[in-house]
Amino acid sequence: MASTFTDLPLHYPSLNEFVSVFRYHILSAIAGFIVINHFISKSRYRSAHNPKGLPLPPGPPGLPLIGNVHQLFGKSIVPLLEQWSKEYGPIIHIRLFGLPVLILSSSPVAKELLETRHQKYSGRPNFLLASEAMQDKMMMPFIHANERFKRVRKLVVTEMRPAAVTEYFHPVQKVEIHRLVNSVINDPKEWKSYIARAIASIIMTTVYDRPIKSGTEAEQVVKNVVRLNEQLVEAIEAGKNTVDFLPWLRWVPFAPYKAYSKAYLNLAESTYKQLMDDAKANLEAGKPARSIAARLLQRPEEQEADYREQYWGLGSFYLAGSDTQSVSSQILFMALATHPHVLKKCQAEVDSVVGPDRLPTYDDEADLPYIKATVRELFRWRPVGPTAIPHASTESDEYMGYYIPKGAMIIPNITSIHMDAKVFDDPETFDPQRYVDNPSLPGHVFGFGRRVCPGQRVAEETIFLELATVAWGLNVQKQKDSDGKDIEIDTDRGRAFAPGGVMKPYPFPVSITARSAERAKLLAATVEDEGL
Repeated sequence: MASTFTDLPLHYPSLNEFVSVFRYHILSAIAGFIVINHFISKSRYRSAHNPKGLPLPPGPPGLPLIGNVHQLFGKSIVPLLEQWSKEYGPIIHIRLFGLPVLILSSSPVAKELLETRHQKYSGRPNFLLASEAMQDKMMMPFIHANERFKRVRKLVVTEMRPAAVTEYFHPVQKVEIHRLVNSVINDPKEWKSYIARAIASIIMTTVYDRPIKSGTEAEQVVKNVVRLNEQLVEAIEAGKNTVDFLPWLRWVPFAPYKAYSKAYLNLAESTYKQLMDDAKANLEAGKPARSIAARLLQRPEEQEADYREQYWGLGSFYLAGSDTQSVSSQILFMALATHPHVLKKCQAEVDSVVGPDRLPTYDDEADLPYIKATVRELFRWRPVGPTAIPHASTESDEYMGYYIPKGAMIIPNITSIHMDAKVFDDPETFDPQRYVDNPSLPGHVFGFGRRVCPGQRVAEETIFLELATVAWGLNVQKQKDSDGKDIEIDTDRGRAFAPGGVMKPYPFPVSITARSAERAKLLAATVEDEGL
């Protein structure tokens, strides 16, 4: 007698067996979804949103479904974007899966769209990983121009106004830069570590009243802030943000990014809240407090942002300023070592204004035009961010005869903008004199329009006093080999810098010495008197 179904032994397939059996159907469904999404996206461009039938800007041809994704993975973005700007012009269109992306590679184009037409271009793309999953849409640089953005930006801009920078930041910057240069004289091999500590301490002191005496002495909560910054940069740069371009991954259970982003969010929430809670406890205990956190807590009736928005808003100070200013300082030493005539001119200017018997101060700034021009040229020559944080178009637009769709990601290509020979004579050369001769020359390392970095003044002032103090007290040169010949330092944008969102130079040899024993002694005495 033939067996019936009820005669068969019961067997419940394992997950692996289920996936194995239905693998073809699952993959087919996913592929079908992508294909349908692709053709729906293409049809939208031919819809009533583009009634004139205008073309998209030119750009490199992509592949079906994935667009230009394959051209970006595993490559340094700096030379690639420079190549595209030379080939296709100042406004380039590419696609990342279904997302239209425009790359702006000239100052006039970027200023027209992002500043003159800022109402259409002040949005942010949907940073599903960096903003939504990892930071619960709380971190100001990544969120849309909504009501929360307005409240938090008002808080940050108020604390970064020129009078506040002079009163609250300058005293801390002065002490930390003195300590930095003095430490470098005593232990020049660790110059990069001292830079990182100084920049971190400026931010942690001015924001939370928590100076960092040394890397080993930093409190755990401070180490957590450093860790959060590093992990966010790593997540964005390591290609883990696939969900930004394949948003349907949000609905896939156990998608790889979810566990990582949840752990990050939990650490960020607890860290930023603890820093604010500690500042509140210090105030209640009557301890001295001059930080931004203390000022917010002392004037709660004046704050439009709620408590959570405040402590996340303060977290953005370190996120936006620590890596960028630290790397800018490294590039400063690279530029001085490879352009000795620039350092000599900086030293001559500082010597004529300040002399050997005191240290430079912010009161000298107006009398040090070449130092200020060197800072501007530093930001132009090797911008820390080869691209600015992307904007997004909030409505469709027409420009130069091209159609710009609503929701497009807009990437300002800062490197190519700063290397535009139509704007800058001999742009590859590090030449601060260009800004002395023509102060109206542009510089866009801090972004555009309503999305310009509110910490611009703090960053400029930090690098200004650092350069003035370095020129006053140090000689920065190429190292010599065993035969007494200079060891060359590679400054090429493609070879000498690690690929990623922050253009961090690979290690390079440099010789740093005190200009004189007398100046070193005066600096050491000043550091001892200032304390911390």
